[in-house]
Amino acid sequence: HPVLDSGFAEKLQTFKTDIQLTHTWFHGDALRISQVLINLLGNAMKYSDRGKVTQLTVRETAVDEHTASIYFAVIDQGFGISEADRQRIFGVFEQLGNAPAMRQGSGLGLAICNRLIHMMDSEIHLDSELDKGSTFSFTLVLPLAQAPQQQAEESADEVDMTGVRVLVAEDNELNMEIMQAFLEQMGCQVDSAYNGLEALDMFKASDPGSYQIVFMDVMMPIMDGLEAAHLIRTCERPDSATVPIIAVSANAFDEDIRRSLASGMNAHLSKPVKPHRLQQVMQQALKKASGLSQKRP
Repeated sequence: HPVLDSGFAEKLQTFKTDIQLTHTWFHGDALRISQVLINLLGNAMKYSDRGKVTQLTVRETAVDEHTASIYFAVIDQGFGISEADRQRIFGVFEQLGNAPAMRQGSGLGLAICNRLIHMMDSEIHLDSELDKGSTFSFTLVLPLAQAPQQQAEESADEVDMTGVRVLVAEDNELNMEIMQAFLEQMGCQVDSAYNGLEALDMFKASDPGSYQIVFMDVMMPIMDGLEAAHLIRTCERPDSATVPIIAVSANAFDEDIRRSLASGMNAHLSKPVKPHRLQQVMQQALKKASGLSQKRP
């Protein structure tokens, strides 16, 4: 993944892949599998020193002619995890050890990963040794699938993203890097906020119409995305009611989407964010916003 490559390179770490697949397409929850792997890789990057290597391993083993067993492993050369901490590593909001990087805690992310893998009838295994590194692995049994039909090319009336100014509110550094890279590849100009209050202040300080779209993570410290979106909508400025605000969240349940829309957001984008879905949501939001602005006297 080019964004992960750049993240590891920035920390002077090496990211390697060892992918051995016989087939290309499987029936499974690609969104959640990606979410787990990005979380595990982000932790490997965060809790490793400079010069270390992280490897993503994916291997396929046939179960029968219709099903395959897929083994995933994230292997790092980081700080490692003690025997005592291994007993509670997947607990919500756990903080592990006394190393400075560990004080930030990563338990919530691992708790979510563990729950998602359990929902797919598997479990995450951890092998670790202090000062040598850790391996997080899981195996999924997935039915084989046929390649999907190619989607028709988007119509010629697409909105040109070049120069579109975007405000992204996201407290996770890796997620912010991914969003920024995707948006910049589209030609957008990206401003970053790391909590809802910072995003609100940046919006208020900008000239009306400066931001053509806002991506708002729902769960952030200091002020969450729902409150920030509501306060943007109630600002006394001409663009507060019309600027598209897109909720970004790992939760894609109906109740979460309803709460996002109720706070004044226009749409919901699930994590991990995928480039084609990001572009699709932006196109729809910008077209609608353009249509509304043309109707205004």
